[in-house]
Amino acid sequence: FLGQGKGDLAREAVAYAHGWLDAGARLGLCPKQRESGARSPELSITKSGDRMLRRLLAQCSQYILGRHGEDSAPRRWGPSLAERGGKSAKRKAVVAVALKLAVLLHTLWKRDTDFDPFYGTAMKAIAKTTTKTVAGIAATTA
Repeated sequence: FLGQGKGDLAREAVAYAHGWLDAGARLGLCPKQRESGARSPELSITKSGDRMLRRLLAQCSQYILGRHGEDSAPRRWGPSLAERGGKSAKRKAVVAVALKLAVLLHTLWKRDTDFDPFYGTAMKAIAKTTTKTVAGIAATTA
């Protein structure tokens, strides 16, 4: 999925990460900081690290937020960021979901676990309720 050799490069990029936030910073997905006194302007991402991996994460987040993405916690979280308004709210939501994916990949590799699309009991309960409701509607109409 990541292309030839990109899986190893991704593992290498996050292997030196000390914590979950460091994984996103090593890939250049964290915002730049240029604080001056009381001012803390909102700047673009740093774009340090591997360009191709950052691009792949952004494309994956666009797919997740698009109409073909499967239902998951990041898919439900992303549109709430895009609805906050502003000119570039959708682009910021894509980068935020890409950062969340980088952190998620780092956590999965460190813990050697499988992906759970609804990590957390509240999301699992909502997903089960939605699935049962849709199955019930399909059964009554058939």
